[in-house]
Amino acid sequence: MSTPTYADPTEALVSTLARKWLLEVNASTTATPDWVQVRGISDFSTSVDSNTEDDSDYDSDGWASTTKTQMSWSLDVTVMRKIGFTSRAYDEGQEILRAAADSFGVEGSVQVRWYDRDGGPEAYTGTGSVSYAPQGGKTTDLDSAKITIDGQGARTAIANPTAAGGTGA
Repeated sequence: MSTPTYADPTEALVSTLARKWLLEVNASTTATPDWVQVRGISDFSTSVDSNTEDDSDYDSDGWASTTKTQMSWSLDVTVMRKIGFTSRAYDEGQEILRAAADSFGVEGSVQVRWYDRDGGPEAYTGTGSVSYAPQGGKTTDLDSAKITIDGQGARTAIANPTAAGGTGA
């Protein structure tokens, strides 16, 4: 999977929108995934943190050196808690994450994938443990929750499901 490069440095650039991200959670097994969209996202951010260690030596003429020894990833997602107009049920994707947050071990972990819903090159999958925190608020506020997914192992780049002919939703 490669990112397009542009030979024309004078080409006009157009901003992308933060709301391009689509998050899905696997409601089945990794062998036969059943991807369920997490709806109602109002804020989404992903991070990859690196641990570095000093690997300076006498040969560097006094210049320090560091090397990356470990990486970790996480997703921070805020969702608006909405219910179906007819069913009165909460969003299935949100409920899978909320249930995982109340569990330990395998039941407390989920497989997720997140990607550019417009078909761009950014698309990833990984497994992580879930934290879920209702946000509360004043009487005039809408109900929302903060969800954090802390990676367990590698975040892996995947082919964007939208670009591969899927609907992305």
